[in-house]
Amino acid sequence: MPRQWNALATLLLILGAMLAPAQSSIGKQTREETFRVVWETVRDRYFDPSFGGLDWTAIRGEYHPRALNAPDDTAFYQVLQEMVDRLGQSHFHVMPPFWVTTRQIARRGGATAGIQLAAAGEQMLVWRISPETAAEVPALKPGCVIEQSGEVRLDSLREEALHEQPNARIAARLFFEAAGHALTGGYGERLPLHFRCGDGPPQMATVTLRGSSGERSEQLGLMPPMETEFEVQRLPGDIVAVRFNLFVMTLLPRIRAVIQQAAADGAQGIIFDVRGNPGGIGAMANGLTGYLVRERTSLGAMKMRGAELKFLAFPQDGAYLGPVAVLIDGNSASTSEIFAAGLQELGRAVVVGERSMGAALPSFLAELPRGAILQYAVADYLTPKGVRIEGQGVKPDIPVSQDAASLLAGKDAQLEVARQALASQSRDSAIVVTGF
Repeated sequence: MPRQWNALATLLLILGAMLAPAQSSIGKQTREETFRVVWETVRDRYFDPSFGGLDWTAIRGEYHPRALNAPDDTAFYQVLQEMVDRLGQSHFHVMPPFWVTTRQIARRGGATAGIQLAAAGEQMLVWRISPETAAEVPALKPGCVIEQSGEVRLDSLREEALHEQPNARIAARLFFEAAGHALTGGYGERLPLHFRCGDGPPQMATVTLRGSSGERSEQLGLMPPMETEFEVQRLPGDIVAVRFNLFVMTLLPRIRAVIQQAAADGAQGIIFDVRGNPGGIGAMANGLTGYLVRERTSLGAMKMRGAELKFLAFPQDGAYLGPVAVLIDGNSASTSEIFAAGLQELGRAVVVGERSMGAALPSFLAELPRGAILQYAVADYLTPKGVRIEGQGVKPDIPVSQDAASLLAGKDAQLEVARQALASQSRDSAIVVTGF
């Protein structure tokens, strides 16, 4: 079975080890215990008792001596990651102690350039830019292509990603993550950037790296707080667009309030923008769906060992029953995919943008010896029609790629297509709500 997105974990593990403070070597007993917990957790909790045709006992015999005899701690955790990679699923990650203690996985530091990227083929575009960075570098605008960050050439990063993972979609994710990490560093550090805007000449500017003053999510178990983003726009045609970067409880009241206000105002459509949203709390998908339906329904089901848990959605007061769109891209994952795929199959939403990541497995976190963490999938996800999107992603009803020219002109082509789709539905009164 081919590896899915865990090539990313392996690459970031290596980068994280290179940048982490020196660690004392873990002893043979700790290695033995760590290996045992990882192997037995998969044996006892993996949702597929056949392990996709793998002989999990034979896998132990193959990797156990390699792990115990690994030359250093980094190599030891790499062997564990390789072992769980054999399952070929997302959401299986072995995170060493230096990941967990720094909370800055593979980053050069805790400050950023204030630039959010968007993938466009082989290039990385500026998608959003902080007011501070925009004021410091007026020439840098959404739609400009980042070519080099410090000493890191982005075309070289892309080549390295393709070398690490020949699967083009996985390599694209590796490239995206690595490019984002190249825009980080120490607080107050001055980072040289090389970029090009449209047909203009290459440009170079220096950006001051800053900490974020944004809000953070609550800590959920072993998952640390993460920076949250939330934005609401009122678009032409009386259509509301709400963008959020995580499915976390701190954002739920705001999202719910937007939906209820749209219903009260008689808005002509709602766009849920989950581009770049890696997911979060799975139950939020069906919780939000309850504010978009008039009868009980389901977004699909989680298939576990000997059990099935449906993503049921129950109608809520103040529900919005008008046209809905979900905007996704290649970095929309997990809960974002469950939300998009479920509403799409129910005929409740039109999905616009680019095929999603295909990493939709519900997972748990388990603590390992010495503070390491194991993330492991406990269920498979199937859409309401029984389609498995793991490794496949959600295919948009209206495909549209990110457009540099539009961004440079101050427009978001993907958002505009979603808006037009809802405006057309509203004018034609043609929304079809099925599956209730």
